[in-house]
Amino acid sequence: MLYGNQLGKTVDFSNTYGEGSAMGAATVSFGTKLLSLGGAQLGAGVNVRYLYGVYEMHVADAGGSLTTGMTEIAGDAHVSTVSSEGGRGYGVDVGLALRTPGGMQLGLTLENAQGRMEWNRNVENREYRVTAADINLLNTAALYGSGSYLPKTPSITVQSGTTATTVDAVSPSEATTISA
Repeated sequence: MLYGNQLGKTVDFSNTYGEGSAMGAATVSFGTKLLSLGGAQLGAGVNVRYLYGVYEMHVADAGGSLTTGMTEIAGDAHVSTVSSEGGRGYGVDVGLALRTPGGMQLGLTLENAQGRMEWNRNVENREYRVTAADINLLNTAALYGSGSYLPKTPSITVQSGTTATTVDAVSPSEATTISA
């Protein structure tokens, strides 16, 4: 059951972070030669990009822990997320290019020198809580009678807003949902 996990260790999920987004972009570019000197040429360019946001989600806050023992796992965790179903923004890149008389080319680019993305459509804040009581493989006699080799059936409770759902980890289709 605990294969690969260090026994007697508590894993802290504080400061956990993650984010993801999907977006499209349309870019217009312009470049020009600035000067020629002794066979060397210097040019500059700019990209202006329109950004169309499709979906974004990020973790605003997370915490909790998981403790592994010789015979059990116990844990409690929470995560708060912010998501949006759309937005828009822009980005600007600038760059320089140098061609030496010997034919060597060098470039320097500053991506997103200026930019902004505003996620403002259907913004939603959610909080999820998961509590797993001791998942214990050795206390089966009290639950199923002596001589039994069946483990205690672990359950996981997920709370989102005012709705709490308890799921039997062995038979996930048997979920109980309570709304406040």
